[in-house]
Amino acid sequence: MKRLLRKYSYPPDKAEEPTQTVIQQAETFVKLGIIIIDGLARLKIEKFTSSLRSLV
Repeated sequence: MKRLLRKYSYPPDKAEEPTQTVIQQAETFVKLGIIIIDGLARLKIEKFTSSLRSLV
């Protein structure tokens, strides 16, 4: 992340605070993505086990 920010000269004034904000936002998006993926995986497992139960 820091490499990309440097590549595009962000922040222009080299302030540390905006850089930390961008990094924190990226970390939050990753965490949300993991939560969503985990939720979808659980939903698929639930549907699969439910369909197995209906076969028995």
